Amino acid sequence: MRLLLATAAFALLSRCRAIGDTIDLGYAKYRGITNQTLGVTSFFALPYAAPPTGNLRWREPVPIDIGGTCGADPQNATVPGLICPQTIPGWAFELLEQFESIAHEFPSVAAELSDTASTGSEDCLHLDVIVPTSPASSKLPVVVQIHGGGLLDQRLALKWVQKHIAAFGGDPSRVTIWGGSAGGGSVINQMIFLHGGADDSLFSGAIAEFPWMQPYHDTPIVEAQYADLLAAAGCTKLACLRALPSDKLANASQAAYWAGYAAKRYGYGDFYFGPIVDGQVIKALPSQEFKNGHFTKVPLLIDHNVYEGLLFSNLSITQETQIKADLEQAWPGTNKSFYKKLFNLYPAWRFSHTPVDASPVISLLTSLLSLQPAVFHRSRIWEDYVIKCPTYHYAITLSEHGIPVYKMSFEAGTQLHGATTPYLISASDASGNGGAALASQMKKWFLSFVTDGNPNVRSNAFEIFWPTYSRGNRVLNVDLSSAVTVVRDQDATRRCGFFFDNSLLLRN
Repeated sequence: MRLLLATAAFALLSRCRAIGDTIDLGYAKYRGITNQTLGVTSFFALPYAAPPTGNLRWREPVPIDIGGTCGADPQNATVPGLICPQTIPGWAFELLEQFESIAHEFPSVAAELSDTASTGSEDCLHLDVIVPTSPASSKLPVVVQIHGGGLLDQRLALKWVQKHIAAFGGDPSRVTIWGGSAGGGSVINQMIFLHGGADDSLFSGAIAEFPWMQPYHDTPIVEAQYADLLAAAGCTKLACLRALPSDKLANASQAAYWAGYAAKRYGYGDFYFGPIVDGQVIKALPSQEFKNGHFTKVPLLIDHNVYEGLLFSNLSITQETQIKADLEQAWPGTNKSFYKKLFNLYPAWRFSHTPVDASPVISLLTSLLSLQPAVFHRSRIWEDYVIKCPTYHYAITLSEHGIPVYKMSFEAGTQLHGATTPYLISASDASGNGGAALASQMKKWFLSFVTDGNPNVRSNAFEIFWPTYSRGNRVLNVDLSSAVTVVRDQDATRRCGFFFDNSLLLRN
């Protein structure tokens, strides 16, 4: 997880004080590293919880910011920490095989898909804090950048920020949480945490980029996951799993992924292990919590890309008849009536076609892998379900509660899942996608939202005004040529109404 303190350039942000590249938090001191070129000092891998190993596995995280050690020598915080152990779903291996022949054309995609359980450490509950060397204020806005992962871990990190960010020059009353993909899903989950009423004031704004709202599996699936993990680990009890060495647990977790996929308990695009409705932390499905007004009432910036579902679909599909079988594995419990309605809303004649308005990346991918129209048909259904329609429902719900919402449809860059990232995260305005001007404007919008709760404050009178969302329209659209317009929300359709009406069945 990363904290950045926001100033006029992108850099994001506890009780004592900071002196140069050394920070004293009262319970520990840390020595960071300064990058004069970027004008930031970074404090890497600051632990906010005890390592979740042994008896602490699968328990609420234990805070470590207790006691008084102001006199201790500074600890080294100049090197990034390790990520948590990673496993990937069974279908991702199939997708990786399809990409192997063209990996030279898409190295980043191939690298991400091959990031397996062999990397990472359980001692990963850390924060990176990035602070400007020449702050414009002694109380700067704060961004907490959230990846996907344990929701209780994220909650404790947000509490750590409230207690300690002032020592870095951050303002704990102006914290924006920001995540993309699974991280975007985490942002939504933090908004509905305990019905959206717990620990108010942990954050004052939210950015959910292409939020990944996959199925929240029910109790039978979760129990099967647990049984598969026990079997793969050679265990019969939870205590045995807690006693396993990290590498054996990681291998067992990957084996449980395979077992679930072989048993058809999840399908393409479902990462299987994810948030569930436990009745305690997540009390109901996100769709129901938003419908009932159970969410944190803060300004929201939300977006999605064009081909959100393509890299999470079976690229070997060639026939329309394969789509139903594919989706039945992803959505157990659906019936003939459901699919009749679904395909009436998504007729093959309208959605099964090779895109003509695609980016060069999409066109190249289509050519190299000989993608058939049915792939794009399935992709459209999945992306509407898992990302696009949820963004519509969250935006319209907050808008109806009188809360400022800003929604963007991003059609530039690669057009794939994550296409906004190079425009926002690159250190310079040269995004590498030929959109330097767009990258500069994107940073202004997002930074302005962080600092002022409104993406327009840092724009001048000659730049496009990003209006607040209202029913069915007023979405900022960035097209393939990087032209920016305000348009009707293309997600305000009967198709998204269908997914919302069936959200209890489809569990998101």
